[in-house]
Amino acid sequence: MMHWLKGCICALFMVAFQTQAADEQAVLRIATTFNTPPFVMQGAGERLFGFDVVMMNHLCRQMQRTCRFVMMPFNEMLPAVEQGQVDMAVSAIIITPERAKKVLFSIPYMPSEYRFLALSSKKTLPESPTKPANQRIGLQMGSAYINALKAQGISEKQVVVFSRGDEVINALTQNKIDLAVLDNHSALYWKSISSGIVQPLWKARPIGGGFAIAVRPDAPNLQKRVNDALREFMNSPLFQKEYDKYLMRF
Repeated sequence: MMHWLKGCICALFMVAFQTQAADEQAVLRIATTFNTPPFVMQGAGERLFGFDVVMMNHLCRQMQRTCRFVMMPFNEMLPAVEQGQVDMAVSAIIITPERAKKVLFSIPYMPSEYRFLALSSKKTLPESPTKPANQRIGLQMGSAYINALKAQGISEKQVVVFSRGDEVINALTQNKIDLAVLDNHSALYWKSISSGIVQPLWKARPIGGGFAIAVRPDAPNLQKRVNDALREFMNSPLFQKEYDKYLMRF
């Protein structure tokens, strides 16, 4: 009798453990930022929306997994992926050779470009994006734009780093910086909602290998599943619908 009871208890523990493991495996922990419009935004009740949010929810459905978004500063996302604290990260993340040494990337879902932003009321502007002498330039901590600025010969002394993208915009409107550097879609978004207070300068400039989803370096099978689901999404009517909704209107 005792042997039978012990066997039943062990079996119950095994079932419970396997169920818990299956539940944990069904959840994908996805790091994202607090505010990277129009890719990731927060509404009432901290509800997330934006192009990247719609995309990830669709991919999770395709893979029959549950998305669990984990909010963190932009500069903490890729280290969290690299260390396995989360499974993936998304928030207009640019593929670069340096980053690709530390994490896996999905196929790119969109070209990556950056843009300078200035106050519309600013009377004196640089002649070109390669000659912003004596200009204080703001960007988000952890962004790939710092390397692009260095390549243009811009001194690090001119660069002011902020923990969030919206803090860069606030600093610009308060004249704490002269120029902001953002991805092109974000620059157009801020122009649209600022009632003309800020304006993009010059043309958008390409950077990196496109926007992609960062994946844990020890999860090539997950990377493959993400790529398969992402290809389906990019070829679906939903992709164009959400692109028009969040990106084309700015």
